[in-house]
Amino acid sequence: MKSVRWSKEQLAEYLKNGIAKDMPIKKAPLSDRYRNEWERDFAKNVLHIKLIRGEIDNYEYEPCAFRLAEGLKIIPDFITKLANGLFAVYEVKGFERKDWKVKWKMFKEKYWWMFDYFYLAKKVDGHWRITEG
Repeated sequence: MKSVRWSKEQLAEYLKNGIAKDMPIKKAPLSDRYRNEWERDFAKNVLHIKLIRGEIDNYEYEPCAFRLAEGLKIIPDFITKLANGLFAVYEVKGFERKDWKVKWKMFKEKYWWMFDYFYLAKKVDGHWRITEG
């Protein structure tokens, strides 16, 4: 990434107001690995911490698609292997669309034998809220 230089005035304005007029901003590119910032943040601030603590052995991001019906599939955001050998699926959602709810329900009903836990992760007031189901 190319470096960006701010003038003294731009820096002072940024420190005072949180933004500066006409300042060049280069946002770090989102890793090709994740589709959005939420999934990246969840991996970094939840799953990676669980990995360091030894709560999970590993995690995979969108490792594969699961067929639900003819022409209908779901790709879970994360599949984790817990330290005790069980498996968990995490879906990271900003909001739940009706079609996703139907697909999630079908996924849990069809693949209940493959996974021990199904989790929904949402960011609420800057913190991750993880619920089973």
